[in-house]
Amino acid sequence: MMNIYQEEYQKYILIHTPFMKRMVQNLFSLFALSIASALVFYFISRYIVRKVKLYIKDREYGEYHKLENTKTQNLTKVV
Repeated sequence: MMNIYQEEYQKYILIHTPFMKRMVQNLFSLFALSIASALVFYFISRYIVRKVKLYIKDREYGEYHKLENTKTQNLTKVV
């Protein structure tokens, strides 16, 4: 079969080969994909941690900001 239909045979082998087996055969692709996925995971997790910290800080100082806003509004009314 390989001698007669070489292109179809290569496509068949490529389609039916597991993804990780193909990646192990091509080490450059494996390392590139691993590094790219690690970077994406790092930046997404950093973004999530930042949002959580900001949310916690806003909850913590929410009353303080409300008091400051009312104080400045009262000062502007007096002037």
